[in-house]
Amino acid sequence: MNWKVKEKQIENLVNKKGGKLLEFTYYKKIFGNVVAKIEYNNEIHEFVIDRGEIYHNKRYICNSSYQFKEKVIPLVKLLEIIDKELM
Repeated sequence: MNWKVKEKQIENLVNKKGGKLLEFTYYKKIFGNVVAKIEYNNEIHEFVIDRGEIYHNKRYICNSSYQFKEKVIPLVKLLEIIDKELM
């Protein structure tokens, strides 16, 4: 999986919604954890993937079972969640 491609997809989605991707950090050596900071509607939104679990502003969104049930990789799931959360 190319995380740079997913970063660009997230940035494009955020831009289309009128927001701005401020930071995207992929921690390859730490279970593939990700931190994405987004400015949207004059607020900062922080999305975190921690061992497959996804959080939005420290609020638990979902566990890692989607990887097995839906056969979806974490960065694809993060893209779906960002799309839903930023309305």
